[in-house]
Amino acid sequence: MTDPSAGPEHEAHPPRSLTPSDLDRMTSLARSDPSPVGLVVEGRYEILKSIARGGMGEVFLAQDLRLSRPVAMKVLAPELPPSAADRLRLEIRTMSEIEHPGIVAI
Repeated sequence: MTDPSAGPEHEAHPPRSLTPSDLDRMTSLARSDPSPVGLVVEGRYEILKSIARGGMGEVFLAQDLRLSRPVAMKVLAPELPPSAADRLRLEIRTMSEIEHPGIVAI
């Protein structure tokens, strides 16, 4: 996620595609640790704090350690059935098709 108030020195980077195995690892993370704050996922994303919680899970503010930029990371709730990952994949694909200056790129 790019901070729109950060100014022009923070260019937008192309989004990274999530694979099914990425989503499975994120679901496993949620099931194994109810508070992943402070963890580094995939050696790249340091989870900083929770920023939202909803019906499918929790969204965290994380830092992309390679690109030195903030990102949002959605972690599925542990009580959801495995089919919830399919719903998240559909959400990701749908949102990635939207291009608008007021919407964060996925």
